[in-house]
Amino acid sequence: MGKMDFLVGKEFIFCDVPEDSYFPTGFTIMEFYRFDELGNERLSFSETTFLFGGSGPIPLIFRAATAAGLLRLIKKHYVDTENLAINIIDSNLTGDYETDQIAEVHRGRLKMAALSNKEMLRCLHCGRYLHSEGYTVELGPLNEPSIGNIHPECIKPSDRVLGTIQLPFFHDYPELMNFDVKSWMAAAMNGQMGLPSDGFAGAYIGWGGLTPRDANGKYLVAFKLKDGTEEIACRRNNLECLTKSEAEEMVLTVNCMIQAKKYKKNPFCYTEQSKIFGDRATLLATVGGKERLIPVEKAYVRLYEERLVQRYNRPGSWYAPLFYLRNYETSEIIVVEESIVFILSDPLEFKNYLSNWADVNFNMPAYEVTCLLSDNAFDEFMRLVVSNGWSAILNPIFDPSNKQLVSGFPVYPIEFLYKIYRNIE
Repeated sequence: MGKMDFLVGKEFIFCDVPEDSYFPTGFTIMEFYRFDELGNERLSFSETTFLFGGSGPIPLIFRAATAAGLLRLIKKHYVDTENLAINIIDSNLTGDYETDQIAEVHRGRLKMAALSNKEMLRCLHCGRYLHSEGYTVELGPLNEPSIGNIHPECIKPSDRVLGTIQLPFFHDYPELMNFDVKSWMAAAMNGQMGLPSDGFAGAYIGWGGLTPRDANGKYLVAFKLKDGTEEIACRRNNLECLTKSEAEEMVLTVNCMIQAKKYKKNPFCYTEQSKIFGDRATLLATVGGKERLIPVEKAYVRLYEERLVQRYNRPGSWYAPLFYLRNYETSEIIVVEESIVFILSDPLEFKNYLSNWADVNFNMPAYEVTCLLSDNAFDEFMRLVVSNGWSAILNPIFDPSNKQLVSGFPVYPIEFLYKIYRNIE
């Protein structure tokens, strides 16, 4: 059968028949044809039991579309299958229950349900993403079914198992528990435009999403570079439009910073291609030797001009995609040393970070990976971090001998950095 030619005509049941039933008592495998001549289901299911004919409720353990599928479920979830006494009730069905009109009608329902599920890798029960493997299941009601996948540990007795799904990516990266690989890859296409590549002691990231801004201002902050050219301040990958007072305040702060950096022989610079401002040491970590770094001489206020939009505004995400860890059981953000949240940018290197953290006794509890797929999501996350009095570090690596950060980027609100540069307590 084809990829979406679901088997719908039979029910294979594994149940625990009670003593007062007219079926054999104990663990039993039963086979039924599924529909009557009117297209109604012959068995009636609750979440944990089923009824057949005049029988009372029979405790349901597993339900599947094929005999082979049911046996796989029993072997996976019941370890001692060889010593498990199982009754088998074979219906001796002779008709073709997969090609009649009733079967085709229901198969059509399942195809529509599958096409409408845009998150096939998200578990239909717990909502987390599949990790390594799962079951493809049909859930009721009959006239409005759902089709999707579930974790093996999330299976419920009434789930009609249609097949299994394997995710080879997670065999190579088992540490990426519940990682949304599909959405990550889509977000990464035009993402992480402003992230540095390599961290070093003393490097940091200035995050500008704490304070809401009025994007309708008509003033800009411009910079005079050492080569005589002018560049404009952007808020990530768009022009930063300010009110006059906001622009004047920013110019005052930036000019203080330019002088402070110049005094420390770590001048404030601009990258020719990536169009990023920062001190020379941080920019060298961000772009390496791939771009010319042009020192900034001063900042000043200038009026907005529409023609500048085409040059400066660019599509894509400045920070995202990124990910962090939540406690698997409680769903709470994992906080290290009671105040530090780790953020990461490369899922393929995650195992190396886990190894380093274990070396410094930052052992993670059972966790799941949570993705920040947009800059808005990152801003919301960082506002939560700040409001809780925590601090965030991107891609942290520590010295096992003293737990000191040797690589990575603390993420500071821009407002915090402004206070430092203007000597405001």
